[in-house]
Amino acid sequence: MRFRFSPAYLNVLLVGLLAAAAAPASARTLRVERDGSGDYSTIQPAVDAAAPGDTILIGPGQYTELNTYYLPGNGEWVEVGAYVQVDNLTFIGAGPEFTTIGAVTHVYGDESPKGLVYLDPGQIRIEGIRFANYFDGVYVVNARLFVNHCEFDNNVGGIVWFSTVSGGGVFNSHFRADLPWYGISLLGYGQDILVEGCTFDSSYLEIQYVQNFILRDSEVFHGVLGMQISAGATGRVDNCRFHDLSVEGIAVSPVGASCVVVDSEIAGGVNAVYVDRECYFEGWNSVFSGGSNSVFRLNGTQACLLRQSQLFKGSSTYAIACQQFQSQGAIRHDFRGNYWGTDDGDQIATWILDGHDDPQILAEVLYTPFATGDSDLVIALTPNDPEIIIPETGGSFLYDASIENNTGTDIVADLTIEAVLPDGTAYPVMTLPGVTLVGASVRTRIGIVQEVPAAAPAGTYTYRVSASLGDTLLVDTAELPFEKQGGAVAAASPMSWPVTGWLDEDRPPFQGGAVKPVLFGPVPNPFNPTTTVAFELPAQVVVSLHVFDLQGRLVRTLLSGEVVPQGRHEAQWDGRDASGRQAASGTYFFRLEAGGQVETRRAVLVK
Repeated sequence: MRFRFSPAYLNVLLVGLLAAAAAPASARTLRVERDGSGDYSTIQPAVDAAAPGDTILIGPGQYTELNTYYLPGNGEWVEVGAYVQVDNLTFIGAGPEFTTIGAVTHVYGDESPKGLVYLDPGQIRIEGIRFANYFDGVYVVNARLFVNHCEFDNNVGGIVWFSTVSGGGVFNSHFRADLPWYGISLLGYGQDILVEGCTFDSSYLEIQYVQNFILRDSEVFHGVLGMQISAGATGRVDNCRFHDLSVEGIAVSPVGASCVVVDSEIAGGVNAVYVDRECYFEGWNSVFSGGSNSVFRLNGTQACLLRQSQLFKGSSTYAIACQQFQSQGAIRHDFRGNYWGTDDGDQIATWILDGHDDPQILAEVLYTPFATGDSDLVIALTPNDPEIIIPETGGSFLYDASIENNTGTDIVADLTIEAVLPDGTAYPVMTLPGVTLVGASVRTRIGIVQEVPAAAPAGTYTYRVSASLGDTLLVDTAELPFEKQGGAVAAASPMSWPVTGWLDEDRPPFQGGAVKPVLFGPVPNPFNPTTTVAFELPAQVVVSLHVFDLQGRLVRTLLSGEVVPQGRHEAQWDGRDASGRQAASGTYFFRLEAGGQVETRRAVLVK
């Protein structure tokens, strides 16, 4: 019989054999071989003999041995396959198809047995091992855990991880269970944990308290639930697929949890996404398919956001069902700029359950009736100071604005700028009718100055920029808050709210003359892995060229304040961020800053 062991197992085995013939080293390699050819024939004696930094190689075979230990966190005696009590150990099997730790059939009871247990601060690595038929396959508390190329088969919990540190993750591993139990239960106050390249078959993810959890390039299917994120945890789902689940794809549960989904497909048997009280959900460039109830069920008291995504209602009762009855003001969930399979606004309205249908529901869903494709405008406002406070005597604030046209053709839209006063009255600041927004581009305005008069009443304001097509169809709106100090009584005299920077004549002239720089579209576009963007300068100026993602986060700086001569120039982007990591597939923006002018072009990275 010919075996193909994991590369890590063979590499470490070779290094260990060579090291045995050389001078002693501080870190050792201990071999566990079921046939007796190694240093040990069972796992626990090797663990007991190990020192920090050692590697334990576990050869082919099924290791069913159990030892009983008192676990302080459990407060009881528990049977354990491998109880680790030293820091920084690495376990490497011959591959999950060859090395199994666990029983042949179900043998577990309440909290017992557990496969591998580590309860101390530190770090542990596991690779190329199958954990089968335990109550918990891997049980780790306080430590940083790294798991790669493992299988977790028919455990109640594949991995139970109480993280209190930053970092660690699970990679290229498979979770499967006969009953719909959890594949990974991630608890504690850790942060920056990544699960990547994994499959979860009848095994869901449970995320509590942890900050900045990321699930990437993974598939979750069968079972009841795909992922539950709760208890203040924050998470992101990137390029994943959730399907064939009997209840929910993703559940965001109390209190204060949040989840962002990007470039993914999410489906559920009852709801694709369920957002409960005081929780937040955001989605981009994704596909959501509903079950018997709805695509989105929104019970929360925070406004949720969905952009550039597709909603397939199918046989669901609703596409979006709101059940927000708490008296915390009118919640406005922003679902504009998505695709419903129809552009019949009246039809879509019947698919939405919100305050328009039941006045007791203190929530409203904003939407645009786009059938398919990129058919929307997206507005973004970025204040120069995130906390805007205007003194009693009046003042001003600065902000940048962008309007993205996601279509391939020009759109003529009416822009409205208004200030919503503390009493809810909308004060018209400026109207720009008939603005032509070029297809597949972004119109950007930098350094807009908004004056706030002394006569404005004190209180909290909402500053709003809206784009509409005609008198009735609102395409998109962006808002930012600010506060005006002083007395609470509104002035009787008329107020004036001057704003400069929106009109071309408001803008400063180009430093090199009257002609603006030109930023050409990236070639190729879409691209993988490299694209080239060209720009032309009418004079020598200082140039910066940056790459941003859809959320406005800086991904890469290609040019930073460099003096560039007149003429045509090119820059390449290899699809990587500033740290050299491959960027996720999706939409990105090249932003050229030259001579006081800004030009933006869009590119799509595909994999």
